[in-house]
Amino acid sequence: MMTVENQETAQANPKLKQELGIRYGIMLSIVGIILNVAGQNFPGMGIKFGIIALGVFSSILFFVLGIKAFKKQNQGLIKFGDAFAIVAIITVVSSIISGLFGYLYGTVIDPGSIDRQIQETVSFLENIGAPEAQIDKAIEELNSKLKDPAGYLASTLQGVMGGIIGYLIIGAIVAAIMKKEEKEV
Repeated sequence: MMTVENQETAQANPKLKQELGIRYGIMLSIVGIILNVAGQNFPGMGIKFGIIALGVFSSILFFVLGIKAFKKQNQGLIKFGDAFAIVAIITVVSSIISGLFGYLYGTVIDPGSIDRQIQETVSFLENIGAPEAQIDKAIEELNSKLKDPAGYLASTLQGVMGGIIGYLIIGAIVAAIMKKEEKEV
C-alpha cells in the first residue's frame, strides 16, 4: 500500500524507472564493451572465464545501483515489479548496445578477432584431448557461423538473446532481494 507521499513521488516522475534503466543500461554497456575488447585481445580460456565472471558481477552491481536510485526517490520503497522493470530495461539496453558493438568489432573494427576466436577454440579442444574429427567439425561450424557476415549476425543475435534471458533471471533474483514494500497497518 502506497502512502500519499509515495504516490506523489511516483506521479511526479512516472518515467523514473525508464530513465534509471536507460542510464544504468548505458553505463553497463560501456563496461560490457570494455570487457568485450579485453576478451577479444587477451588469449586464454581462463582469462575469458574471469572476464565473464566480471561481466556478471558488473551486471549485478548496476542492477543494485539502479534499484537503489529508485528507492532513494521513493522513500526507500520499491515493489518487485518496479525493481524488475528497472532490471529489464538495464538488461535490454546494455545487451543491444553491447551486441551491436560486438558485431561491429568483429566485422569492421578488428575482423582478425574472428580468426583468433577460432584458433583459441581449436587450442582449447586440443588441450582437452578432443578427437581430430570433433575439432574439424568445430572449425567448419565456426567458419560458417563467424566468417559469413549473416552467420556472424545470427550468432551475435543468439548471444544477445541468451544474455537477455540469463540476466533477466539474475535480475529477478536481485529484484526479489531488494524489494521493500510498505507494511500494511
